[in-house]
Amino acid sequence: MRDKVSRNEESIMRVVRVPEFGAPDVMRVDEAERPEPKPGQVLVEVELAAVLFADTLARRGALPWPLPYVPGMEVGGVADGRRVVARTAGLQGGYAEFALAEEVYAVPDGMPMADALALFGGGDMAIGLLDAMRVDETDTVLITAAAGRIGSMLVQLAKARGARVIAVTSHSEVPDSVAYDGDWGEPTVVLDSVGGEVAEKAMAVAKDRVGLYGFASGSWPKLDADLIARKGLTVVGASAVVRRRTPEKQRADAEQALNSRLQAKIHAVHPLAEAAKAHREIEERRNVGAVLLRVR
Repeated sequence: MRDKVSRNEESIMRVVRVPEFGAPDVMRVDEAERPEPKPGQVLVEVELAAVLFADTLARRGALPWPLPYVPGMEVGGVADGRRVVARTAGLQGGYAEFALAEEVYAVPDGMPMADALALFGGGDMAIGLLDAMRVDETDTVLITAAAGRIGSMLVQLAKARGARVIAVTSHSEVPDSVAYDGDWGEPTVVLDSVGGEVAEKAMAVAKDRVGLYGFASGSWPKLDADLIARKGLTVVGASAVVRRRTPEKQRADAEQALNSRLQAKIHAVHPLAEAAKAHREIEERRNVGAVLLRVR
């Protein structure tokens, strides 16, 4: 990636741009005009940008993003003199020195920005997923990709609700984890973000409820109607349920995550110029926790 850009005008900022869909190396460091907030928007001076699996989908062309564009759905930085985390306006523009947001959340005093950014996005999604699947102390919950940003928080939150957790991951250093080719037991609830054959195996062992919230493998699972009917499974598009939360509920969940006892897991913080490396880590599922870009 190119990182040699001119800095002649104060209104010019450094960004990572996607000029065409493709592999991680299509991204390049470029210049752009500093955005001007519209009514209802806030300008965030970005310190860190989160690298999400959804960012990699958009870069590959799996999401309807117009080209060219600046990736980045979640950022942490300073707005109006306050340390904040935020989702970016239009869910893009975060891999930049300044980004627009429509709603910001104050970072608790003393909390590192990296922790706040990991907890804000991953934590509120995890809370929403567990609510959508009605997880309580009577459940055994199987969580795939349990080493990832959201997966690691699902593990913590499910345990906090009193549920037994089966954490499926390829990372042996994750405590009490089960390998993808191991024995997954008989969970009452499955939360899957891998899709494909992994999700199909999870559905085969599930006893009651299956929540699908991602397809890191590149495809959703093939649904076996006979299996679902025979076992009496409820299969839920859990991420879509979470996205339908009211703005008030979404804000409450994000603030709960930021002010909870959740432990943020940070896999790596890369410089902005290494966005391609960060995307590869996410796509190859090499991360244990959140992957972030340091903008300044």
